[in-house]
Amino acid sequence: MKRNKMIFAIFVSMIGILASVAAVSAADKVFPASHYIGTLQEAMDQVQRLPGIIDEAICESNDAVYTLKMEALSKQIETVNWLMEEMELKSPMDMQIVYTTILKNKVCGVGKLATGRADLAREKYDQVVRAAGLYTN
Repeated sequence: MKRNKMIFAIFVSMIGILASVAAVSAADKVFPASHYIGTLQEAMDQVQRLPGIIDEAICESNDAVYTLKMEALSKQIETVNWLMEEMELKSPMDMQIVYTTILKNKVCGVGKLATGRADLAREKYDQVVRAAGLYTN
């Protein structure tokens, strides 16, 4: 009898845990995609701006600024990827190419190439967001 009560208690506990996990998963998407648009646009703006700043740091041999801005670029790319996932939109391009371009070609002038890749990515991301009906500009 004790064994049956213990099995029943474990069973009830497992159901409670599974219900809690399901409730948390459902709560993950509290906000609609439109809630994230401004943050996505700002992160994309930063991904477009930072390669130029990083290029200046390379040209001036300022390793401290280079490191700081590369970290900022990496964080902004992660933010874009996270936001696209939260908005349930498919990322049209791997933004990491902007970071990798600079990292593999740390020479004065690389900012133009990296900015070009960021601009292309921005165009593709804007197309996806427009197609989802989240903005029209």
